[in-house]
Amino acid sequence: MLKRSLANTADISVTKRSADAYKLTPAYATNIGLFNTAKGVVLIDPMPGEHQLDALNTLVNSIFAKPVSYIFNTHAHSDHSGGNGYFIAAGSYR
Repeated sequence: MLKRSLANTADISVTKRSADAYKLTPAYATNIGLFNTAKGVVLIDPMPGEHQLDALNTLVNSIFAKPVSYIFNTHAHSDHSGGNGYFIAAGSYR
């Protein structure tokens, strides 16, 4: 497991599952899925905490060197979908 500390944010633990699949675990938040596919980067349940969205985006870009293309939610509760607006505004599709 790789643990990255991001300046002025909570820690996000990064667990590599394969070359194209990661589990991101923000402190005190829901797990986030991250996948690299032929059609772009997919982020599942993008909510590390309201003030950690910039840090999550930076981390995703550092792992795959490209922005999030798609976001998926396992359900509509805000602890799973609260980051949707941030990534939609950055160009992701839901």
